[in-house]
Amino acid sequence: MCVLISLLVLLAMSYPIFLGKCYLADDLGDYHLPLRAFYASCLRDGAQFTWLPNLYCGFYLQGEGQLGMYHPLHYLLYKVFPLSCAFGLELILSYPFMLIGMFLFLRRLDAGRGAAMFGAMVFTFSGFNVLHHIHINAIAVISHIPWLMFAIDVLLRAPSSRRAAAAGVWIALLTASQVLLGHPQSVWFSVIAELVCVVMIFPSVVSWRRLFLLAQVKILGLVIGAAQLIPTIDKVLNSARQAPTESFKFVGSHPVVNLLQLVLPYLFTARHFPQNIEGVGYHVNVYEFGLYCGAATIMLALWLAINAARLGERKRVVVVAAFVFVFAFILSFGKFGIVYRIQTYLPLIGSFRYPSRYMVIATLMLSLLAGLAMDEMLRGALPQEKQGFTRRAILLVPVLIALAGAAGGMVFRRYSSDASIARYFSSQLWILGSLLITAMATMLVFVALKQNRLALVCLVLFAGADQAYYGVSAMRLHPPQTVDSYVETRSVLPKLDDGLRFADIKRSDDAWIMNGRKLVMGYVALAPSRQLDFFNSMTALRLAGAKWRQATDEPPSYATDSPRRVITWEKVPDPMPRARLVTNAVCTTRPAELLESIDIKTTALVAEDVALGAAEPGSVAILRDLPGRIELSVACGSTQLLVLSESYHEGWKAFVDGAACNVLPVYGDFIGCVVQTGRHNVRLEFDPINNSAGIRVSLLGLFLLLSWFLYAQKTSGSSINRL
Repeated sequence: MCVLISLLVLLAMSYPIFLGKCYLADDLGDYHLPLRAFYASCLRDGAQFTWLPNLYCGFYLQGEGQLGMYHPLHYLLYKVFPLSCAFGLELILSYPFMLIGMFLFLRRLDAGRGAAMFGAMVFTFSGFNVLHHIHINAIAVISHIPWLMFAIDVLLRAPSSRRAAAAGVWIALLTASQVLLGHPQSVWFSVIAELVCVVMIFPSVVSWRRLFLLAQVKILGLVIGAAQLIPTIDKVLNSARQAPTESFKFVGSHPVVNLLQLVLPYLFTARHFPQNIEGVGYHVNVYEFGLYCGAATIMLALWLAINAARLGERKRVVVVAAFVFVFAFILSFGKFGIVYRIQTYLPLIGSFRYPSRYMVIATLMLSLLAGLAMDEMLRGALPQEKQGFTRRAILLVPVLIALAGAAGGMVFRRYSSDASIARYFSSQLWILGSLLITAMATMLVFVALKQNRLALVCLVLFAGADQAYYGVSAMRLHPPQTVDSYVETRSVLPKLDDGLRFADIKRSDDAWIMNGRKLVMGYVALAPSRQLDFFNSMTALRLAGAKWRQATDEPPSYATDSPRRVITWEKVPDPMPRARLVTNAVCTTRPAELLESIDIKTTALVAEDVALGAAEPGSVAILRDLPGRIELSVACGSTQLLVLSESYHEGWKAFVDGAACNVLPVYGDFIGCVVQTGRHNVRLEFDPINNSAGIRVSLLGLFLLLSWFLYAQKTSGSSINRL
């Protein structure tokens, strides 16, 4: 039955693929689709895809990493299929992969097939996993977690050395796959889940040396993923996230009142209680703050937890899962709790934001408990008649909390003097419906505990329908559309005229680049660290070659009933050409301080002294302008500085008539090189050392893994424990 329900939910989620449409809500359309469109075009044309010229005047896209450009599956999808089909498949494939992995892990914990499938279903289609479909690569990383837990269980507990070795290879490849997918925060969550798995099964580990073996294959996995890991480290060190502010670290903290979502999924109009984020007013973002896991899941997990002492060998698993669930939930409170603050002081992971995402760990533990609870029910191991009154009474706590929350929400909505807050509570009908969902789940669990098979069937159907509606209906808040129709809505920039006004245009919408536009700014996770102020300095925009800028810059309103925002545009006066020659250079390490005091037409700001001639600036003709490769023809009457409005990165290399020359940072943020008197052909190529080094390290990792596996296959059963 769970298989059928899962297939129906997958069909409901994936039907747009068959219609040539995609889900494009939020980050899917504003970020992931435009970058993947660039990636697909590069694969089609045989062009370099590590450097994207359309954002930030040039952007190290491989360092950003969230496209997973070196992941074999992504390469295959975007090389073979049309963009919309590849994009839809990338999104959907994570869910059946996650479903199968969770099923196998629960089976390793001795759950029956039906119970294991139930636990897999409630995890795969939980609120967190379905709502976070907008973070396509994060869900892909998370889909690996159950598989890793399954493989770790095999490696640590399998009596056969050959099976342990095979599991080790699988762990290394899964780890590499996660790293290549490029969402470090989700990889961190995976590490936590893997450690929890080790703690759960620790008493039955074959030997201590198996733990050392696990560490070995994890390291090999990171080595194989170096093609993405090394460029990402470089990008982090040269991005604005290197020194995140205190407020940035706590963005996305769950208000404690959001606890009510667990038992009242539709209490709030936006399904979560809105909060103030970075001064932009009340932010409605169900994708980040929706945490509903299903009423049946909550009830089953609670029932199992209160009976942990009677579970024998499963007691340890249940206690650990329950503890981790509570701990992860507290972490998700972020600034509203205490524990998360400790993380902000840690290197690397301290720069992550949205502590609300710790709900993925809480959801994983909750689903595991629900699957094991269903197994106990199907086996009839803990009938309700053998439970005390206290245990039965505890099962009513969620209903009582839901009742109190529903009453409070209806009263607050009707009588609150603060209308701006009261409007965020749903209508009485939705609140009562939420209360009914929890009440029905409680009733079904009570009846099922009496070994009523019909009640068990109804409980499974109820759980599937409950979670399917919650997740799929949220996906439908922004109906899928074709790529062409989506791009058409972003076609306003080429049509700009004086005084023309546009609605709902966001500065952070990368979709503009799908119309061939090149943006001075952009919307990425690892925004480059820049020396010039492109938000406030018109001179900086002139250097970037910008022709238009937003005349108004009020932050967007996320309130559900806010009016459409109108943005006005103004021309940037006298923007500089893409490539030009200058004959005067001023040496400074603080270009922003001198920028307004110079004539940018004739003077460049450089970080080191350069000797230039005094002749008139020469001429420049652009022969080829491709991603990561620019070819120019230059003619000048003296030694001059060639300046391009392309972002500076140490990976740029210059060749004048085939001879290498230094690439200089000009104005702090752009590239340039010195050319001598006469006519020259200049070629600029983007070839960062960390990118090529990462590829070589990945190939070395694959070789080491293969060698390790072949050696392990030839050794005896005891030898593998000495590796």
